[in-house]
Amino acid sequence: MGAHIKSRQGGQALPLTAILMVAIVPIVAFALNVGIMSDAQTSAQNGTDAVALAAAEMIRSGVGEEAASAMASRVAASDGLNPATLTVSYLTSSGQPATAASQVAFVDAKATVTRNAILGTFLGIKWDSVTTTSLASVGNPGPACGMCVLSPSASPALSVTGNSTITVQSGPIAIDSSAGDAMSMSGNATVSATAINIVGACSGCTGSTVSVTPSPTTGTLATTDPLAGIAAPSVAGNASAPPSSGSIYPGIYSSISVGSNETLTLAPGVYVIEGGLTLSGDAQLDASGGVTLYFTCSSYGVSDTEPSCAGTNGISIGSNATVDLVAPSSGVYQGIAMMVDPNDPNTISIAGNGTDTLSGTVYAAASSLTVSGNGSGTTLNSIFIVSTLALSGNSSLDLASTQAANAPAVYQNAIPHLVPAA
Repeated sequence: MGAHIKSRQGGQALPLTAILMVAIVPIVAFALNVGIMSDAQTSAQNGTDAVALAAAEMIRSGVGEEAASAMASRVAASDGLNPATLTVSYLTSSGQPATAASQVAFVDAKATVTRNAILGTFLGIKWDSVTTTSLASVGNPGPACGMCVLSPSASPALSVTGNSTITVQSGPIAIDSSAGDAMSMSGNATVSATAINIVGACSGCTGSTVSVTPSPTTGTLATTDPLAGIAAPSVAGNASAPPSSGSIYPGIYSSISVGSNETLTLAPGVYVIEGGLTLSGDAQLDASGGVTLYFTCSSYGVSDTEPSCAGTNGISIGSNATVDLVAPSSGVYQGIAMMVDPNDPNTISIAGNGTDTLSGTVYAAASSLTVSGNGSGTTLNSIFIVSTLALSGNSSLDLASTQAANAPAVYQNAIPHLVPAA
């Protein structure tokens, strides 16, 4: 009797095992297929990255699109891509198809990879495929921008009014706002640069009293913040009030104010300033030994997101005052003369009639910068990276940056490079 029961139990177990196998096998096969396609996605993305960069390198070297596409096909084959599924497109700075190699600013590479599915017939799927796309910039001979105005929507993002003047001798003016008045000009304003690239459009650029050279290119692709990865300085201690003359050393300061006819010398290093910088008449600020000024809120070191210093940040330069600011030539903040906390919502105001010697990048990607007063016309070895910029009165900015004096990352775009997906 016992043997008969065991036999019946064994017979019942076989159908149950078969049912479980039918249920489990598709699940395992599906999981394996997901893994295979994930690997295929990674491999294909690496392949199209290499293809886009190779074609961009060829265009940069001066060859035509046909030779660049031939190189792209060879790179695709060596990276395991099927050249038959590869599409390489050559685009202008505004993202339109280029009609000549000299117009190419970007190379777009797209490829499809197909893999046979495990148990495809059983699952009703014969194969799976993935398509990847890569965009590479051909690069430019100078910095990514001589003046970068990064707000994506400000109206306007760059405002030039009155008798104010902007001159950018090295690199283009890049304006990321898509607004119809992303750039706005009025009065007798003057703007000149090697190029003026605007995602949106310009209001007033064709006015009879303004001067814009060259004519802006509108509808361009946005410029990526070249210093987006840089970290805020980490400086320990409590804020102190420095003397108005003599010498001070790197640290945290509530503000820096230089008295009339006095000279304040800053030793090399990073200075965290929770308030503003003020120079009275005939004052002198000597920061020529390699200095970075970091402007932030009074919550520095406590809560960097608290906008507790609204309205306190500013740079005021009195009549005949002199500023000599030179960025460090090495280290984390190499080439950065001024930097503004990205969590600080304040407008940075530069006002006055002094004489400035500035060598190094001004990085205020989240801040609005206003310049007013009577500019001296001094040429600054600087790149300005701001959210918005407004010049008024008789103010002027003349930027002629060199790679040796400015942040190295701004010049990484000088060579072919991948453009992050939007």
